Amino acid sequence: MEDRTNDPAVAREGIALLFRNGVDDAEDLLKKNSGGNAHIDCALAYIRVVQCLLSWEPDAIDSVIDFVKKVESRISASESQLPNVNTPKGTQHLMLLRIIGADCTLLRALLCFTKLTIAGYVKAGVLMRSASKVYNKIYKDLEKLEGHSSLNGGAASASAADPTVSFGNVRAACSLGFGIVNLAMSLMPDKALALMKFFGFSGERQAGLDALAISSTSEDMRAPVAMLSLAWFHAIGRPLLRINVREGYDDAIANAMRVITHAETELGPASVFHYFRGRTEYLKSNTELAMAAFKSAAESPSALKEVAQLCLYEMGFIHVLNRNFGEAAPLFERLCKETRWSPGFYGYLAAISMGSAGQLEECQDLLRKLPGLILRKNSSYEKFVLKKIARFQKASPTAPMMRTLLLEMVYLWNYTLFASTAQRFELLAFAKEEAAQLAADDFVLIAANHLVQGGLLFELDQYDDAEASTRLVLNHADVCVKRKEQHIPAYATFIIGQIYQKNGDLVKMKQAMNKAKSAYSDYEVEGRLQAKIKVALESGVSPPAVSAAATAQ
Repeated sequence: MEDRTNDPAVAREGIALLFRNGVDDAEDLLKKNSGGNAHIDCALAYIRVVQCLLSWEPDAIDSVIDFVKKVESRISASESQLPNVNTPKGTQHLMLLRIIGADCTLLRALLCFTKLTIAGYVKAGVLMRSASKVYNKIYKDLEKLEGHSSLNGGAASASAADPTVSFGNVRAACSLGFGIVNLAMSLMPDKALALMKFFGFSGERQAGLDALAISSTSEDMRAPVAMLSLAWFHAIGRPLLRINVREGYDDAIANAMRVITHAETELGPASVFHYFRGRTEYLKSNTELAMAAFKSAAESPSALKEVAQLCLYEMGFIHVLNRNFGEAAPLFERLCKETRWSPGFYGYLAAISMGSAGQLEECQDLLRKLPGLILRKNSSYEKFVLKKIARFQKASPTAPMMRTLLLEMVYLWNYTLFASTAQRFELLAFAKEEAAQLAADDFVLIAANHLVQGGLLFELDQYDDAEASTRLVLNHADVCVKRKEQHIPAYATFIIGQIYQKNGDLVKMKQAMNKAKSAYSDYEVEGRLQAKIKVALESGVSPPAVSAAATAQ
C-alpha cells in the first residue's frame, strides 16, 4: 500500500499557500498529491470555500457546493471500507474521516450563509446541526479514550491499548468545526434559529472561541482557517454586532492583533491578514492608517483578487466618511466592472457617490443602466438596489437625494462605527444640510435622513437628540412600509431600544427591540438587523460576558 503519512502535512501546506496569496500554487500542490485522499480533498474544499466566502461570486459558489458534495460522498463511501476499525489506529483513522465528512457538511452550511436570507440561515442551521452531531460525538468518544472531559485539556494522552497512537490530532481536527458551529449558531438571528431551538440545538459562543483557539495553535491543516475565523470575529463580528464592547473596542483590537501577529508568524505575509490590520485601524478611527493598510494590501502584486476587491471597497467608504465623494466613485465603479458577485450593488454605490459629488448626468446614466447589471433578483442585496433605483428610471436624481441615499448606506453598512468623533459631527451637520434641501413631500428620504442623524447622535452619546430624531422617523413609518422601505422604521426602533439600554431601562429596551424584530419584516437587510437585536437582547438581560481575550491564542 502507498505510504500516505505525509498527506496531512501536504494538506496544511496547501491551505497555508492560499493565505500566502498562492491560489494557483495551492491548487497545484493539492491536485498533484490528491489521488482521492480524504485529507487532500478536504483541504481543496477548504481553500475553494474560503475563496467563495471572500468573493461571494454566485457561479463559483454553486460550483464549489457541487465539489464539496462529491468529496462528502467519497468520504461516506470510504468509511464502510476501512479495515481494522476496532484497533486504536483504526479508530483514529475512522474519527478523522468522520470529521472530514462533517467538515464538508459545515462548508456547505457556510455557503448557505452567503445568501443573507432567513431561508438561507435556516438551511445553514439544519446543515450545521448535522455536522454538530458528529463533532459532539467525536468529543465524547475522545473523553472516553483519553480519560478526561475537558475541552481545553491540552495534548491528548496516548491510548492505553496502543502507546504509539495519540488522539491529539483528532481533537485538533475536530476543534475548527466545533468552534465554527458554536460561534455561528450563537450569532444567528432568533427567527432563523427558532427551528433549531425547537430541536434543542443552539450555540455557545465562548465554547466556540475556545475550540477555535485550540485549532489555531495546532499543527492541523485547519489551523490557518481557525486564524482567519478568529480574526474575522474580533476585527469585524464583535464591533458590528457590539459583542462585549460596552467599554469600547480596545479588547476586540487587542485580540484581533494577537491573532493577526500569530498568523503572520506562522504563515508569512498574507494580504488577507493585512486587510484585517486595516480593519483594526478602523476600530481606532485611524482612517488614514486604515487607508494605507488597505491600499498596501490591494496593490500588492501577489494579493488575492478577492482581498484586493475587499480593500478597494473599504477605501471607497473611507473616502465617503471624509466626504470625498468624487474619489469614492471611481473605486466603486471599478468594482462594478471587475466583480462577479454583484455589479448592481457596486454600481449603486458608484452612482450615488457620483450624484453626491455633483456628477448628476453620469449618476443618472448609471442609475438607468443598473437594472441590466442585476445578476440575481432573489439576492437580498440586489433586491435592495432594485427598490432604491426604481424611482430614478423616470425621475431625475438631485444631489441632496444622492447624498441622503449614500448616508443611508454608511449607516446601514455600519461605517458610522469607524468614524472619529470629529467625522461624526461633520457627517451630522452634513446630513442636516441635505435634509433641508429634500422635497417636503419626499417622506421616505426624509425618514432615511433622520435615521442617519439618529444613528450618528447615538454614537455621539447625545441620547435625547437621538431619540427625538428617530421619533421623527417613526412619524413616517406607515409611508415607509407602504413603499417597502420598512427597514427605516425598523432600524429607528432599534436605535430607541439602544437608547433605553444605555439609560438602564431594560424593560423598555426589550419592548423596543422586540417591536423592531416583530413589527417589521420581509425587508432585504432584515437578517443583519435581527442579528444585532439578538446580541443586544442577550447583553441587556444578562451580566457582561467574560472577555474572549484568553481565547485568541
